[in-house]
Amino acid sequence: MASPDNKVRSVRKVGESLLLERRETVEKRLWDMFSGIPEDVRLADELIAERREAARREMSEING
Repeated sequence: MASPDNKVRSVRKVGESLLLERRETVEKRLWDMFSGIPEDVRLADELIAERREAARREMSEING
């Protein structure tokens, strides 16, 4: 979302309010959120592995 000064902003809901944030603020929050994850960890690969294991369990339950 662009504001009148042409700065890109993000809008998110906080409680019953809308919070307008600068892009830099959102980006910093996201970098901080994921900063503890080692560089050699690929979250997509971990998610895929978890979903495959869940699917195996579900198929095992179905097939007895």
